[in-house]
Amino acid sequence: MALKAGNGDAAIMTKDGVTGNEAEIDIIEIPAGQNIDQIIPICVLKSTTSHELAQSFVDFVASQDGKAIFAKHGFAAYNE
Repeated sequence: MALKAGNGDAAIMTKDGVTGNEAEIDIIEIPAGQNIDQIIPICVLKSTTSHELAQSFVDFVASQDGKAIFAKHGFAAYNE
């Protein structure tokens, strides 16, 4: 990360870009009313050679257990 390396003074970053670096940088959250949600899609690629395994992973990530893992690490699930 550029800030940690001393190559910048400030940056707008996503949560995953600062996770694990909290001790080295000051994090100022953008208020929810002035921020946007980062939506990260998931899908099975047409070119996969392991369609069932890939679909199982997608299904797990979209399940309550998968969403709980994301929530544990500070990532909110997309509201459908």
